[in-house]
Amino acid sequence: MRHHDLVVIGAGSGNAVIDDSFAGLDVAIVEERWFGGTCLNAGCIPRKMLAYTAHVARTVREAGHYDVDAVPGAVRWREMRDRVFGRLDAEREQGRRGRRDEDSVTVYEARARFTGPRTLRIDRAEGALDVSADQIVIAVGGRPLVPGPAADSDLPYETSDTVMRIDAPPRRLTILGGGYIAVELAEVFAAAGSSVTVVEKEDRLLGPLDETIAERFTELAASRHDLRLGRELTAVGGRPGALRLTLDDGSTVGRTCCWSPWAASRTATG
Repeated sequence: MRHHDLVVIGAGSGNAVIDDSFAGLDVAIVEERWFGGTCLNAGCIPRKMLAYTAHVARTVREAGHYDVDAVPGAVRWREMRDRVFGRLDAEREQGRRGRRDEDSVTVYEARARFTGPRTLRIDRAEGALDVSADQIVIAVGGRPLVPGPAADSDLPYETSDTVMRIDAPPRRLTILGGGYIAVELAEVFAAAGSSVTVVEKEDRLLGPLDETIAERFTELAASRHDLRLGRELTAVGGRPGALRLTLDDGSTVGRTCCWSPWAASRTATG
């Protein structure tokens, strides 16, 4: 069994744990998906970059409010996507190569699972490897939680990990959940031309935030999107490209959909 002084599971924030203070130790990092974690690859960084583009597009469209003549234009989705992820994917690869080139750090690009106290089985493509360590840091982050009706259906969906990388914005989009991730994605896709519906089980968006802010934001969002507040998803039907969502009050939302639930939140795009 291979032994390390330290094993870090996760190459997002976990990658930052390994600094010069660990020089001289036998260190390993395990990452099954991507270096840089959610924030760099599918979270706050790409969302903020896309959201800023959406803000610019909306400013141009509403320039007349400020007595400025501007020609409304469309968001060039594919070019915007490639600009954002071309930069971020390069940073991810740079981080990956940097770790692999370090003699003092072993990189396992695979999934790890505990088999006992301070022992792991790493399921590599070339075969499982058992390792032990004096210390193990768990920094795996979160993953999208797909709502039951969607997870149990054979119909296609996207998650918040993938929806920002699609080739073109859908003509119609339904978002399940009203947290900050949901509303950011709503603004991005609305600016790109999608007709957006937001389904949230609470009576307002941004529920965990300050009550006054949440109420005012909900009012503004209602002027831009179709809000279905106090509602939950109970069933998914239709066909790819023309999904039908049934809510708990019996109403339906017919949309060309993609899903994007977020980690421990209720957010989903559909």
